[in-house]
Amino acid sequence: MSLCINPNCAKPSNHDNQLYCQVCGSELLLEGLYRVQRELGGGGFGKVYELSQGNTLKILKILTLSQPIALKLFQQEAEVLGKLNHPGIPKVEPDGYFIYFPKDSKEPLHCLVMEKIEGENLETYLKKKQQPIKQKLALKWLIEIAEILDKVHQEGFLHRDIKPANIMLRPNGQLVLIDFGTVKQITATVMASQAKKQGTGVYTPGYAPPEQEKGFTVLKSDFYALGRTFVHLLTNKHPLAFYNPNTDELDWRGAVPNLSPLLADLLDELMQRLAKDRPKDTGEILQRLGEIEQQLYPPPPIKIQPSPPPQQKLSHSSKPPQPSRKSPSRRILGEIRDFFAGKCLFFWIVSIILSTLYKYNKEAFSRFLRNTPSKETPVPIFQYSPHSPGLLNDGGLLMKPHYRNMTRKELKEHLLAHRNDEEAWSVFFENLSELDSSMGYSADLSDKEMERVFREKLDRKA
Repeated sequence: MSLCINPNCAKPSNHDNQLYCQVCGSELLLEGLYRVQRELGGGGFGKVYELSQGNTLKILKILTLSQPIALKLFQQEAEVLGKLNHPGIPKVEPDGYFIYFPKDSKEPLHCLVMEKIEGENLETYLKKKQQPIKQKLALKWLIEIAEILDKVHQEGFLHRDIKPANIMLRPNGQLVLIDFGTVKQITATVMASQAKKQGTGVYTPGYAPPEQEKGFTVLKSDFYALGRTFVHLLTNKHPLAFYNPNTDELDWRGAVPNLSPLLADLLDELMQRLAKDRPKDTGEILQRLGEIEQQLYPPPPIKIQPSPPPQQKLSHSSKPPQPSRKSPSRRILGEIRDFFAGKCLFFWIVSIILSTLYKYNKEAFSRFLRNTPSKETPVPIFQYSPHSPGLLNDGGLLMKPHYRNMTRKELKEHLLAHRNDEEAWSVFFENLSELDSSMGYSADLSDKEMERVFREKLDRKA
């Protein structure tokens, strides 16, 4: 069936294959794309239809008001919904807004085509279940709707008619806020002057806040309707079933005794009669909901499972691995390697100690090396001076540089060449012990024999 949307048409039903209405002659294929299937609802200011574009079903909203303010708000809604890119909001195609001219009509119809949401609304969902939703699901859904409202309010737009019937549940469990109230928004604005005079307004009883009942709405008006909606979902009863005329509030908590006080307190704040007593914005609501969720349902700790070691598959013919046995030659090589490794470590430690000593006392270290005998370095010896009382060395006695490089053999040759210098020989033998201890000079048998001969010579001379 194909419907004619001309408001003045007496018989709008037509066959699917017709291009024009048989009664009024209006075009049935809108924009050459859409064919209207059935009427979903409407009132004195507009209508809602289901239409098809090929095999795809969509929603058509039609404005029937002629006031300039009504047209302005209708075009504004089309523009705003076209900007909102959120899975919880029906999509509007870029060419979804158009003007339709019925046959023989002076007034054009402003049309808006948007996505049709598959699934069922929450009012139908409750009727089918015949029981309220659980706390965990209510918290999840409340967060979803608050996120959708946050997106809508950021664009300076408000829904004005939140209730279970205007929340769709997709087959995948996702919520979608529908019916952004083109008619209701326009009605609230156009009828504001009449509401002031008559004390009436257009709203849904039980969900609309006091200011909306008086013909005025603010962003926080959506919060009031949101709280009333979740009282309905948690109790499976209309909010007015809990209305107390003495307090002008809802006595609903007794119907949900197991509900967390944290969540119940937030719902009561959303439903405060004065808008100033409600949360300041959707950001505050989402923050509160996040804290409640964290306290009621904290995420489980993450457990890191160690990966199992790789397993080797053994065939029937293969033998299990045997411990390796080192051959004697390999064992000997290992011992030799360990021996040299220990030696290298020892010399490395000694080098570190010597380098440290040299760093902090270069002078003492140089003296130590100079006084240490070696096969390559001649043994330091003394220099006798007739003008000195005795042998002079590094401990405080005089030494001349050219004697420091003389070996013991060269010294003896020098003394033998001056054998008549008794004082020189006496000093030499008297200082053998000092040379032995302080300068690395070791007296041998020849030295002792020379001393004995020298002593006998002195005795004979005496």
